[in-house]
Amino acid sequence: ALHVVVFYLSWRRTATLGSRGSATGEFNFPTYIAAHGDRLLVADSGNFRVQLLDLDGNVIASIGKKGDGAGDLSLPKGVAFDHEGRIFIVDAHFETVQIFDDAARLLLAFGNEGNGLGEFSLPAGITIDDQDRIWVADSGNRRLQVFTPVRAMP
Repeated sequence: ALHVVVFYLSWRRTATLGSRGSATGEFNFPTYIAAHGDRLLVADSGNFRVQLLDLDGNVIASIGKKGDGAGDLSLPKGVAFDHEGRIFIVDAHFETVQIFDDAARLLLAFGNEGNGLGEFSLPAGITIDDQDRIWVADSGNRRLQVFTPVRAMP
């Protein structure tokens, strides 16, 4: 079965979330997970979406669907939260990073196919450090790219 298993730091299993399928709360090839406070993000790659869950496994939101429009996903891989709880999703097929607010509304997308700065080839992962720098594993180009968010003027 395909599901998410949650452990305490002591490696004691605490919960098993979801099962195989395409319904809400089910997964088809989950690939990456991220946590922020009491929320979990699961890249549900085979279902062309990312599911936002609470710690009990209840679905708060489903982000994306198969398609090629703004906010759609084709092959979601890496997922991350920034310190404000915004959601970052790397799509290996669209070769983009999409950013959503905590209500799962698309805020911004960046990147496209290529090997220049800000371009990706099969991006596979993402993490955001304590300074909110965005680190993207650009696997097809065999590199990491680092982005610094632009802050609004006070």
